[in-house]
Amino acid sequence: MNRIIQRVVKAIALTLAMLGLAVLGTAVTALPAAATTVPDVFVGATKVGGDTLQMNQTLYGGQYIQSNSGQFALLMQGDGNLVEYGPESNGWGGPRAVWSSGTWGQSGNRVVMQGDGNLVIYKPNNSAAWSSRTYNSGAVFLRLQDDGRIVLQRSDGLVAWQTGTWAHLASAYPFGSYQLRSGQQLNANQYLANDRYRLFLQADTNLILYGPGFHILWQSGNHAFNPGRICGGASNVRMVVNSQGSLELRAVYNPQATDSSGRVVCLSAIDQVWFSTPAAGAGSFAPLQTDGNFVLYTSGGSPVWATGTNGRV
Repeated sequence: MNRIIQRVVKAIALTLAMLGLAVLGTAVTALPAAATTVPDVFVGATKVGGDTLQMNQTLYGGQYIQSNSGQFALLMQGDGNLVEYGPESNGWGGPRAVWSSGTWGQSGNRVVMQGDGNLVIYKPNNSAAWSSRTYNSGAVFLRLQDDGRIVLQRSDGLVAWQTGTWAHLASAYPFGSYQLRSGQQLNANQYLANDRYRLFLQADTNLILYGPGFHILWQSGNHAFNPGRICGGASNVRMVVNSQGSLELRAVYNPQATDSSGRVVCLSAIDQVWFSTPAAGAGSFAPLQTDGNFVLYTSGGSPVWATGTNGRV
């Protein structure tokens, strides 16, 4: 009986992992709202190459490829399931399972982009657990596209197979660097990027640090001040390294208040949301590091503030 119960519990846990669900917690940050921890499906996983799986290339358990945008990841899970993770439909939450092969519960599986054009998941005994059924289709590689689709593409550019998992996300565009320096400005819907991580400034003033597969590692939570606290929305949203050497989130908005008669009134516009302390002084800079930490440094290279996300995925 105990063995049966253990198997049921394991099956439930594996299903939750496939769906990208886990218990939520918090992480300490210097911003007003604590970061939210997210499912640990990428903990210990290894990124392989870029956004493609080339002919005769294999993904083993715990390996993944990632879209160029960093918003999607295709992970060969240790439980035998091939799962694509991406953002929630609102464009910033996640990760959630966008697509899966449905082969969970078969530990030791691997997926191969075969030379015959077929994408196949093999069990440890080399029998096929799943395939795209594209044998002799002319497909030469798999690509995880920025629109969320997994595509098997032929050499002539035609698509032999796809998942049909288009994403409907708010527009986002790269800042063009992994760091913000004194005098530079990160605008709304823009992001800093390195090989694995993205630091994205939403139009609602929330600053979010993403790991693989749109995995939220940390967020400022500033979007919470909008509903019922300001008149209308925020405009001219941006983040700068100001003249004192602090990271500063700025937006023009009118705070909302209640007067002595109980009426809601709109106060004069202000142009600040949050700034980091202590200041780092002139010449400071803030890189999004390859270890996942976003750090503000003095001109001499001494850290004064950080998100505390180093080593997290």
